[in-house]
Amino acid sequence: MDETRWSFQPARPIAWLDRYMAKKILEGSTIVETGWGDNYNITRLPGDIYLIGKQPITGYELRSISSDRRVFILYPGGPVEPVEIREHGYASLVYTGPGKHYTLEKDGIHMHRVSGTDPYKDTVAKVNAAKVRPGDRVYDTCTGLGYTAIESVRRGAIQVLTVELDERVLRIAEENPYSRDLSSPKITILNDDTVDVAASLPDESFDIIIHDPPRFTAATGDLYSTSLYRDFYRILKPGGRLFHYTGSPMRKSARNLPGEVSGRLKRIGFKVYKAREALGLVAVKPKW
Repeated sequence: MDETRWSFQPARPIAWLDRYMAKKILEGSTIVETGWGDNYNITRLPGDIYLIGKQPITGYELRSISSDRRVFILYPGGPVEPVEIREHGYASLVYTGPGKHYTLEKDGIHMHRVSGTDPYKDTVAKVNAAKVRPGDRVYDTCTGLGYTAIESVRRGAIQVLTVELDERVLRIAEENPYSRDLSSPKITILNDDTVDVAASLPDESFDIIIHDPPRFTAATGDLYSTSLYRDFYRILKPGGRLFHYTGSPMRKSARNLPGEVSGRLKRIGFKVYKAREALGLVAVKPKW
């Protein structure tokens, strides 16, 4: 696994800017508070120029940001640019509301629930369903922006192994201010396939698994497979818990994905319960 270990390097820009912060600056704010605890000191100069600290940005740039869903990043001496990657498809960091965690959007699909909730509340619901406790070891699939891994450490997990196959996602996470705590020594990130990693892990090595796969498609079917669930059962300690996000992507069709997943998990030996608030299932490995 060492060859796939990701050395997380959080960005250190002058500022991150979203549409809300851009509007506050244009409205005349001299201090702009961010959702992650930083404050930006703003000075307005003649000629439609604003300083964030000592870094200039034009009113034109701010007005463009104020009407954009993307998140922008400003490095010393450089232009302000959106946090996005245009290779092998399109991925970007997206604003979800004042002071709220950003989400990741890949090819038009949000990686967190944002309708009626926000990415942080979505994360809390999943970690609550998994019941992460102090001293737990957590296997976290499909890292994304790392919010479940970070929240697990905040709950007292002593080790989180998190796996993300898409390198673009990890690169965007490095430029996301809400992902900075992925640099915790308690978190190990692998740029690998979670199916292959799970198959290689020792028996009964984790207390908790948080499985948050992309929506079910032909390309992602192995993340909903019986073989993966068998590995989950094997690597969980007796009494361990699996939270499996299923969502309701096929609610308008005759297919019942949560029911199919539940059936597979039960046949392997899990006791399965609904986690309605988190839109998923909780599967518990019996203690004996």
